[in-house]
Amino acid sequence: MEPTNIEYYALLKEVAHGNNDAFEYLLLMSKVFRTLDDLYDKDAEVKSEVANECFAALGFDLSRNKFFVDNRQALEAFAFIAWNAWMDANTWHGHEDRVKGLCAWFIRDWCNEIDALVAWLVGGSEHARAMSLKCREFYLKQLVSRGTDGFFGS
Repeated sequence: MEPTNIEYYALLKEVAHGNNDAFEYLLLMSKVFRTLDDLYDKDAEVKSEVANECFAALGFDLSRNKFFVDNRQALEAFAFIAWNAWMDANTWHGHEDRVKGLCAWFIRDWCNEIDALVAWLVGGSEHARAMSLKCREFYLKQLVSRGTDGFFGS
């Protein structure tokens, strides 16, 4: 069973460790990553309003988020790494080499590693470690509930 939005928001609140700007940043990036994936894969319709919200958020609202401003270099570097892994996952999706398909199944969600980074930025390594497996288990449950999505054969 896939986790609910309420469970997801509670997890992000815990990751943000009381920092509302960090929580807002996580919500925004989650929406951006999902929207880009849907636009790229065309596996779900993206409404014009959602695309517009993402453009506005990235184009001019993000620079007003104190958490993002204070941690911009780390967060932008992470966004590149996550995007790069996601592009590789798209290339290896359904690959005849089962190991590449399995790897693609996991690296497509590399963007979820943002939680550990944000937890570290707001609460240090102890908070990041406290959140790490909790987040992994949450996302693994979500990943398993979606099935292999054609990434590799059974």
